[in-house]
Amino acid sequence: IRLDPYDPGTFGSRGVAHGRLGQHQGAVADFSEAIRLDPRHAAAFSGRGIAHALLGQHERAADDFGQAIRFDPDNAEAHNGLAWLLATAREPQPRDAALALELARKACELTQWQNAGYLDTLAAAHAAAGQFDEAVRWQQAALAFADFEKRSGEAARRRLALYQEGRPYRR
Repeated sequence: IRLDPYDPGTFGSRGVAHGRLGQHQGAVADFSEAIRLDPRHAAAFSGRGIAHALLGQHERAADDFGQAIRFDPDNAEAHNGLAWLLATAREPQPRDAALALELARKACELTQWQNAGYLDTLAAAHAAAGQFDEAVRWQQAALAFADFEKRSGEAARRRLALYQEGRPYRR
């Protein structure tokens, strides 16, 4: 950053590093700087959306994911992030099961159905729509990915149990 303080990609990379370290405020600051330098930087909007979501700032997260999709309609991460927010919101106001399904399917299509985390989101969206058989199917598909099962298996199996009981997941 000292060598090129006008490169939005550098701030975006540091934002990712902050996020991986759990420093979500730092991630928001760096992604915001990347966006200031390049107001159409879709990856920075998506990264900031993730950071906002992890900070519990769901309205800001949804706005950022929406901007990322606007600037890059093939941004699978942003489609997935917004789908997760809309499918799993605790309060009914931001929930939108139909849009969550559409966004989750698009994220899965963009990744050729090979991203277990996105399949997990698709399962949550089906559950939000009351389609519990489909939710169980997609949650089981996500758990079939060994890396996902190892990293997120416990929480994913809890969601699977909810779907099998005919209940959606709420964060």
